[in-house]
Amino acid sequence: MNWVITYLDFLARPKKISIQKYDLLLRISSFSSRPELALKEANELFKHFPKMEGKDQVSKVIIDVDLLYSENEWSVKMGELSELVNAWVSGDDVSLSIRTKDFGATEFINKKLSHIPCQVNLEIGHHNWESIESWIDRLGNRIERIIFSYELPASLIHTYCEKIDDLSRKRNSKFIERELLVAGPILLFTSPRKLLSVQLEDEELKEKQIELMGNDQYSLYAIVDSQESPHHGFTSMENASGTLLFHPKFLNLFDQNLSELGLTHGRVEFCLTGESNLSIEQKNSRELFFKKGTLKESEYSFPSLRGFFHTNKSKVIFKKLKNQNLVARSKEYAGHILDTVKGEFLIMQVEHELGLQRGEELLLRNPEGEETIIKLMELKNTSFEDQKSIGQGELALIPYVKKMVSQTLVEKWEKEKE
Repeated sequence: MNWVITYLDFLARPKKISIQKYDLLLRISSFSSRPELALKEANELFKHFPKMEGKDQVSKVIIDVDLLYSENEWSVKMGELSELVNAWVSGDDVSLSIRTKDFGATEFINKKLSHIPCQVNLEIGHHNWESIESWIDRLGNRIERIIFSYELPASLIHTYCEKIDDLSRKRNSKFIERELLVAGPILLFTSPRKLLSVQLEDEELKEKQIELMGNDQYSLYAIVDSQESPHHGFTSMENASGTLLFHPKFLNLFDQNLSELGLTHGRVEFCLTGESNLSIEQKNSRELFFKKGTLKESEYSFPSLRGFFHTNKSKVIFKKLKNQNLVARSKEYAGHILDTVKGEFLIMQVEHELGLQRGEELLLRNPEGEETIIKLMELKNTSFEDQKSIGQGELALIPYVKKMVSQTLVEKWEKEKE
């Protein structure tokens, strides 16, 4: 197995390593959703690469282009990419490739930077042979490597590797490399919106963050929990490109026989939220990887799982994903709390077919499972007018109850007792 490592892990490698050659993946601020170095720094790196320490172990340098550009950004970013490629200086022993997942960026590289091999990142949204084959048909011999989705089971990866080889033989085209994430963070969600910085309440911290907004390398990290399910501990990252959400556990396929599936390269990542956030055990795990040239599954010191590797879990029973505290336990489901005004009232969406009546008893259960029973002595509409009843599908203002937050379930208690 040939290894692909990230720039941050490359910088932290020990002096003596067993891995003779590996590919170096560069996530650069102008092109990557997870930047590890600024564009200016990358230009300097390219100019002085022949003299760079550790260069002898690098077989290939890969520019990761995974941002989706708007029309206003397109010309500028593709111009920066062309300038960076032109700055590349290396001997014959190290090659340069570009990795992309956007069709437009791929077309630009194919036409304007045709001397640079192209790697296609199919980790997101490519779960069938037709989509993989379409990229091969489009790029032909320009395609150097395919990066498979880590949501594919092992059996399907093996099948696709065989089909790629068969296709190359039939067309008498060059061999296509295949890569998979072996160990590292699992991306769940991306958004162009800044979802963390808006949560900052401290004014001094907010002013500092506004200053950071002008820096294409700024980043915020947070551990977030789900309000709608019992799942928690998701790592969230915000930077200049938007917000990303990662699974609480890392993928770990170290003990799997990946080469037997037809894979040629495996990507290994240790650093997600910065070097300072790695524990001593995790740093030792990375050092051991470089010294041994591989790891056992138990030696990868991150909370981890095998993901979809042995079975496709896309049809998992939905109730396992649903917070059972928010599932109605009787036929008297009355609605749920949309929002709260602390100390004043709760805003409730009324769902019961008979509506809501003043004087009824209600059971409220929050996402954490805490329950309370109230008698509805006050009932108002959204115009703050007192009401005897509010119908199904309407909003009601009911008395404020501590700890009963957004998403709280409401059931009619009196009929439940009967």
